[in-house]
Amino acid sequence: MYGRLIRVNFKDEMTKDMILNYSDNKADKIGFEKYGLLQKLWLDTSKSSATLLLIFPNIKQCQIDHENHAKEFIEALKNQGNKVELSEGNLISTAYSDELLTFLNATSEKYNFPKQKDK
Repeated sequence: MYGRLIRVNFKDEMTKDMILNYSDNKADKIGFEKYGLLQKLWLDTSKSSATLLLIFPNIKQCQIDHENHAKEFIEALKNQGNKVELSEGNLISTAYSDELLTFLNATSEKYNFPKQKDK
């Protein structure tokens, strides 16, 4: 498993709201169903900042998503005057409780993992 962390300090609260709405509608479907994203979590860290955690099955899927989808999104964020910090790496430890599944089922949109093309 591989993760990417994107910290964004938005220029204002309205920009933050627009970006979060965009990512929850259009970007999610593309990331999950086309590029193999496994999980997305937005953390609301202040009125004008948020942190996005993306989980992929491996570095290759993360790089494919970045080149074909995320790179343009990140550049657009920067070009609009928002401060963006990226971090990424291998997941080295995970844990969860059964309550997480209850929460995810109640509050999350579920997407299908992309089908592998025959070689």
